Amino acid sequence: MTKHAADTTEGFTLLETLVAFLVLSIALATAIQSLSQTARMDANARLSEELRLTSRTLMAELVETARPQPRRDGVVDDRWAWSLTVETFGAAGHSNLLRYVLEVRALDRPSTGMTLIEVRSRDARSGR
Repeated sequence: MTKHAADTTEGFTLLETLVAFLVLSIALATAIQSLSQTARMDANARLSEELRLTSRTLMAELVETARPQPRRDGVVDDRWAWSLTVETFGAAGHSNLLRYVLEVRALDRPSTGMTLIEVRSRDARSGR
């Protein structure tokens, strides 16, 4: 029996090759999207942790050195804008407590921020 060239086809057809490329491109697109999302989540987690650390450090410094002003504002590390409000806290006639409200916001992302509230006695601040 004689074989003809048309009878001995080896390899993949054009349709099989196109389907393989389609499946491969979908898998690669999904992997790239997943990596991109992971990178964004990591960046947001780092920003949140830096915000938390900056806010707590700033609150500790401001409470210890707070001047008797109802409101102070400033910028830390050219990255964080902060605002501190100090007000008398407690029942009427009992004004020995001070409430410190610190708001910290990222300058490049105004929607990213944190508010810390701390209540201390006036005597604790002065060390008495």
